[in-house]
Amino acid sequence: MMQFNHSDEKPALLVDETAGAYLQEGARWGKFISIFGIIICGLMIIGGLSFILVGSTTAAMFAAMGISPLTIGMMYILGGLVYLYPFIALLRFSIKVKHAIAQENSAVLQQSFRFLKNHFKSIGILIIVMIFIYALMFLFLLVAGGVAAVSS
Repeated sequence: MMQFNHSDEKPALLVDETAGAYLQEGARWGKFISIFGIIICGLMIIGGLSFILVGSTTAAMFAAMGISPLTIGMMYILGGLVYLYPFIALLRFSIKVKHAIAQENSAVLQQSFRFLKNHFKSIGILIIVMIFIYALMFLFLLVAGGVAAVSS
């Protein structure tokens, strides 16, 4: 049983074998998810670069849609870069928590939870931004539909 005590005035934080096993299993899944996410982000960035480089040969096809391959490529690159940080933070959490459990080190455990907090915070910010973008798109479509109805 691990016992972490940050000061003499507070009761010790106990991480027993069951909690340690849950943390280790969570770290394993976190590592899997983060590595998969980092690979997907890398593929998004490579795909965006491909759109930019190869898009000049298919520019006529995209001109009919009203969007350039450069714009699509930049959106993929930006998306890959934005989603990269939460996965890196999750990977850091997974690595640190395994070390903390193995070494029974409360300082490393504290660092691992800081990375977990960063992961959740960045995902939460991304969700708030996406809700805002969807709300703006809804309002834009509502106004565009109203204008189209009035003009016809």
